[in-house]
Amino acid sequence: MPDFRKMIAAARDAVAETLYPTRCAGCELPGSLLCDECLEQLPRIDQEGACPRCGAPWGSLLCTECHAPGSTDHAGRLLPPAFAFDAARCACSYEAGAKRVVGAYKDAGEQRLAQPMAAEMLAAAGSWAAQAQAVVPIPPTPSHLLQRGWDQVEPLARGVAQGLGLPLFHALSSSKAADQRQLGRRERALNRRGSMQLREGALPWPRPVCVLLVDDVLTTGATCSAAATLLKEAGVGRVLVLSFARVW
Repeated sequence: MPDFRKMIAAARDAVAETLYPTRCAGCELPGSLLCDECLEQLPRIDQEGACPRCGAPWGSLLCTECHAPGSTDHAGRLLPPAFAFDAARCACSYEAGAKRVVGAYKDAGEQRLAQPMAAEMLAAAGSWAAQAQAVVPIPPTPSHLLQRGWDQVEPLARGVAQGLGLPLFHALSSSKAADQRQLGRRERALNRRGSMQLREGALPWPRPVCVLLVDDVLTTGATCSAAATLLKEAGVGRVLVLSFARVW
């Protein structure tokens, strides 16, 4: 017997595509979510030249976004670690086509972009695939969930977990916090401190030795650092951050 639900869904999609044709997130030409040319021109970060701590482009030798372990201030005092997470890798620099993709995904609600974005993140993960034992997404704040009506990080984390054959644990929750996009570096760190919690029973025992913490965009690292602190306090050994884009 025919599956009428699938037939109705297909007809609905066909009508929607006729009235509102799919447009490329990069160039806005109709026909595809991300055309071959825009996909090819994404500002991908060369992981060999990127900062191994924060994922910033061209920071492997001297990073402009964070200080290396063992750095000291002008008085010779040892600086605390820049982040609670152990390392970060980001697929693209937050500019040009990548910025337009993020805007279409997060703000315009084009959730189908999660698949190509996750594919770029998997490519950036590289050797981390052999180290990680689980994937954990950064949770949305209640205000963002109310504003957008969906969790923009979860589909990316699910795509990464499926691509690596790893379990996905929704181990974190987020309470009220101000919009990070309106804050500076110091204010972001203070804003996220205490606004995230570990969900009881969400992580298995024994704890994973290495977790991939997934976010859509890494800016100052304040959110991921707060999340990594919670995961490590819960017994996770290493936290590696993986995101689609890096602001720098």
